[in-house]
Amino acid sequence: MVQFYNVKFLLSLSNLTNAIVQIITESNLIVDLWQLSRISDFNFNNTKTSNEETTVTVDANYSTPIITFDNSGKVIEVRTATPGEKFTVDYLEKGSRADKVASYIGQFGGDQAIYRIKRTNNWLYSMGVTPASKITAHNYDLENYSLVKFPKAADLYNGNGVSLNAKMKKNYEWWKVDKLVYIWIPSENKIEEFYHHSPFTKGYEIDYIQYASYEIGANTTIYDKGAYVKTSDVQLVENSIKLTPSNTPEEAQAAAMKK
Repeated sequence: MVQFYNVKFLLSLSNLTNAIVQIITESNLIVDLWQLSRISDFNFNNTKTSNEETTVTVDANYSTPIITFDNSGKVIEVRTATPGEKFTVDYLEKGSRADKVASYIGQFGGDQAIYRIKRTNNWLYSMGVTPASKITAHNYDLENYSLVKFPKAADLYNGNGVSLNAKMKKNYEWWKVDKLVYIWIPSENKIEEFYHHSPFTKGYEIDYIQYASYEIGANTTIYDKGAYVKTSDVQLVENSIKLTPSNTPEEAQAAAMKK
């Protein structure tokens, strides 16, 4: 982007130097504003729509930030809302992004959510505002991810159908899966349908994985690459995205025979 500047100065070395400094300063400001606008454009173009709206009033008892998200999903504070300030909002969201905001603010209520300020991609934390009326709450994770639960302990495999000598313990957390695929299992001499479990963040979920030995756990690649789990061992979370198999049983068998 080419910028034009109306710089008035006398033809002297000192004035020329001052002009150059001012141009550099203004250029940096323009870059900062451009980067912020790119964040807003990205988020606005990737935001769900809603036909509902209401008015919320900022609570006088809290310091409520107006926030947005950058391209990686990180919480970015835009400014602090003024107590008593009113906003028209058109979307109410629960799920992992609302949890990020709660963590950023340091205030959890067990049912936290975020309101989107109309015609923007700026958001307000639900516990810091009072709505004039209720609007439908949407779950970000259900609408954007395929999620499974583990109603029983399940073996974890690699992409070749070989056991990783690790199990996911029985639990009812929601876990992201990003692929549905048929894989030949050499030890069982048959084909099974698998979900690919997204890579872990090596946070609290480490407590849910049980390894056959300490050495296996210490050298695992599960956290970086994820793992495969039989679809018959997990339960798809209701209303989350349903995946389509990326291959057929016949293709999986043919691929295995070539190895």
